[in-house]
Amino acid sequence: MKRRDAEFAEELHQIALEERDAALARCVEYRKIIDEALDKIANDAAWDGEHHKMRCIDDVVRILTGPDYDKWVAEFNDGEDGPDTYDWEDAVSG
Repeated sequence: MKRRDAEFAEELHQIALEERDAALARCVEYRKIIDEALDKIANDAAWDGEHHKMRCIDDVVRILTGPDYDKWVAEFNDGEDGPDTYDWEDAVSG
């Protein structure tokens, strides 16, 4: 019985290590995304003009939301008067 318990404990330990490694990899990936967004702000936010600032904000939102950008915009636009309460001005269509 002790051997079985030891094998089970080792298996749990391996699972914990794999989960830890996966979590660390996600943290590294998130850090890269955050750094990219901060670089975008550092390089583009100083331009004068509302359009330039809006483009920078939109670019940062795109970086942070990734493939969920359209979903984020839809949620942003949704308000007390329905799905078109607000109008997010994206950098592409401006």
